[in-house]
Amino acid sequence: MDITTLGFLQFIGVGLLVYYLLPQKCKWMVLLVMSFIFYSFVDVRNVFFILAFTTSSYCFGRAIGKVSLSKSVKKIDKMGGGCPKRNGSPFSAKFFVICAIVVDILILVLIKFLPASLNQKVVLYSRYKLFKFFMPIGISYYTLMSISYVLDVYWEKNKAEHNYFRLMLFTGYFPLLVQGPISKWGQLSEEFFKEHKYDFKNIKYGIELMIWGFFKKLVVADRAGVYVNNVFGGNELPQGFNVLVGLILYGIQLYFDFSGGIDVIRGVSECFDVKLIENFKQPYFSNSLGEFWRRWHISLGDWMKDYIFYPFTMSKTCRNIKKALKKIHVSSKVATQISFAIADLLVFFLVGIWHGTGSKFLAWGMYNGLILAFSVLAAPLYERIKKTLHINDKCKGWLYFCIFRTLVIVTIGWVFDCGATASEGIKLFVNLFRFTGENIVGLGKFQASIILFGCILQLIVSIIHEKGISVREKLSNKPFCLQLIVWTVLFQFILYFAATSRAGGFMYAQF
Repeated sequence: MDITTLGFLQFIGVGLLVYYLLPQKCKWMVLLVMSFIFYSFVDVRNVFFILAFTTSSYCFGRAIGKVSLSKSVKKIDKMGGGCPKRNGSPFSAKFFVICAIVVDILILVLIKFLPASLNQKVVLYSRYKLFKFFMPIGISYYTLMSISYVLDVYWEKNKAEHNYFRLMLFTGYFPLLVQGPISKWGQLSEEFFKEHKYDFKNIKYGIELMIWGFFKKLVVADRAGVYVNNVFGGNELPQGFNVLVGLILYGIQLYFDFSGGIDVIRGVSECFDVKLIENFKQPYFSNSLGEFWRRWHISLGDWMKDYIFYPFTMSKTCRNIKKALKKIHVSSKVATQISFAIADLLVFFLVGIWHGTGSKFLAWGMYNGLILAFSVLAAPLYERIKKTLHINDKCKGWLYFCIFRTLVIVTIGWVFDCGATASEGIKLFVNLFRFTGENIVGLGKFQASIILFGCILQLIVSIIHEKGISVREKLSNKPFCLQLIVWTVLFQFILYFAATSRAGGFMYAQF
């Protein structure tokens, strides 16, 4: 079930009707049933994987909770307090956490990475129907969500959930399975199980966000994707101007496709009065690569920060690295910077692997990781250079320069996305500077004007949001007739200019 189809909108419409007619205690069950219907329409085998991850999280989470309770009982005993019934376990909480993570990652590796490594053997297995591989929808997202759940229970940020089906809703909430955002139990549980009353504002805001998302995906992203495919989809690698324009349009396609899809599913969820976290915050206004990744795919960045970056920098391994550096007379400040640089490399190594198999994803991760690591280590040098050259880093000129510099760095990094392998990505980078009179791949004035219009409209919206103003809130203060005209015009624009014949699936759905 594609979320850009009429069938999906009908599915949402019927679901909303049932959702608001039933009493409060049944509402979360409606979301669970809708989620199972959604998986089944895509491929009924998705249900098996949702059940597998839910069962793993539930069993290990309960086990961790019991061990934690046992520790609390022992503390009460030592203090001479009352002794409730013990829930002892021969295993430690850390043992159960490790088991949960291993199980989740093992399933992900077997499903996502094993088929690519087996190549022709997969065909053999499929032919004899011994084990037919397929890619479950959203597995990369709910794998991270399941890991975050057991870690939060282990760190006592949340209590283990005792209701198996409530946890199943967290694992398989259908809007999240398309392409995120990656959410935590503490965030979603409050939204799922709070009181949900019918409010026209939620429906209106949700529909507005969906329309905006459809515009970005169907009108701009899919149209830009046609040119990108023409440039990078041939038998020979492009050169010169074709590579430059292709990379720029790929960045536009990816941003409008990914953020548009997130807007659609956030809008769907808002109609059910379930607020999802933002996943984008004007990333192309960033003045550094680190800021760019804090604004782009925010939920993945937050997950990596909370469960990889901070745990690593506070780990015994990192402390040992700092001690070893101090022994060779490295200052404490520099040792800390080196540990942060190593953590950045680790994070983007894992982010590259998370995005998919193949050398190009690893190369893309290392490209970003190395630049971020170098930026951390070179920060004092940057400050000295600015002081020497008397650069005012608060002025607008410097800010615009930093934004442009970040845009260039990010755009160059797309060569690994557009190449089939890491080596092809490097060749594309080299070809970027080769102008040999190659024929220019034409986009067409009409198609280019539509893309340009979409980019200008997005720029205006982004500038307003960057000032801390919500476009929807601002528009809602206008007369309802004016609101209706604005959204009707945009909806008609989608119907007329949507690149339906060229439309493809969401780019991040493959991850």
